[in-house]
Amino acid sequence: MPQKKAGKEGTAKRPPTTPNKSEMKKVKTDISPEVGRLRASFNQVKPKLRDAGIPYSLYYPAKMTITVKGTRHVFTEPQAVEEFIRNIAPTANGDKDD
Repeated sequence: MPQKKAGKEGTAKRPPTTPNKSEMKKVKTDISPEVGRLRASFNQVKPKLRDAGIPYSLYYPAKMTITVKGTRHVFTEPQAVEEFIRNIAPTANGDKDD
């Protein structure tokens, strides 16, 4: 005869609860407003990189790295990323014009 486990058998499962506003704690970020603005300046180029299928990362404080054909490119200004996209992105995935 199989032995029964002692404990929670037979207890009803409760759905997960969502805390109300008074129970939620604020998370403070360690990023200054200036660094936040610098990082946000890259927001305009992120969708373009995603559309082109180019992987990117944003590192502290505000450095964007883009990897194309195994080569990592580092940018500190979004204008440089825009230029990179215009000049290099069409060949980023190895596509060749016929």
